Amino acid sequence: MTQRPSSPSVATPASTKPPAIVETVAVVESLAGHLDSPTVLAPSPHEIEYEVQRRLQNHPDLKFSRLHVHQCPEGICLEGFLESNEYEIDLCDVVRSVEGVTGV
Repeated sequence: MTQRPSSPSVATPASTKPPAIVETVAVVESLAGHLDSPTVLAPSPHEIEYEVQRRLQNHPDLKFSRLHVHQCPEGICLEGFLESNEYEIDLCDVVRSVEGVTGV
């Protein structure tokens, strides 16, 4: 069995790393101090409206024929037709359970 000649090893000085690697390492090092306290973004107004509408429409004891949710300066505004609320669920409690809601 014949052996292939080994390819010559090329020594690359540490200072000649490709630029992408150096930049990536710098970004990781700069973020390392912030990993202890992750930043949690507040939900956007649209996300809040969507979540309120989703919770109300999916509530097992509520039945809407039409529901429109939007934000106003005072908080969340609900418009629509509630067809069934057999157990007299407080809609405001359901809406206030959504993160980011300040008023109903």
